[in-house]
Amino acid sequence: MLTLISNLHRTRKRNHLATLRKLFAGAERVVLCSGWLKRGGVIALLAELQDAVQRGVRVTVYSNRPADKQEETEEMAISELARLGIDHVIVEQDFYLHAKIYYFESQGRYHAVLGSANLTNGGLQRNEEVSVLLSGELGDAQHQEIADYLKHLDRRCRRAVNRRRKAISLNAT
Repeated sequence: MLTLISNLHRTRKRNHLATLRKLFAGAERVVLCSGWLKRGGVIALLAELQDAVQRGVRVTVYSNRPADKQEETEEMAISELARLGIDHVIVEQDFYLHAKIYYFESQGRYHAVLGSANLTNGGLQRNEEVSVLLSGELGDAQHQEIADYLKHLDRRCRRAVNRRRKAISLNAT
């Protein structure tokens, strides 16, 4: 099943923020990938993030923070995710993370929002953004493609972080 999501819905029942809030309910695994991560986006989903962490949900967030553009992932957003104990993987070099995918697993099903909206207040509510919501059963063909991409994303982002840490430790000696 495919559902179109935009921030044009006047009722705000199907904008990006409302959609993500609904998907957090009952989720057993959450992956949030956004090149830009702002405090406003984290605050907009704070209640859902806190609830997920309290329920023991595995939440992973990926975002950019290149040295020359540190505003892409704000320090306040980093601090808030750390305070919650969320696994936050920050890509600082090697490649530019442009993907926006918000993935949720619950009771043998998955939901993935793929599109243009960053995890910022503007991206979730105000900007001209469009995404699709894909849903299905864990293990179906569409899910396998998404799961393969998420594995690739995790490996690539963590490799970049590890290379950065190694370079920093070598420079410190």
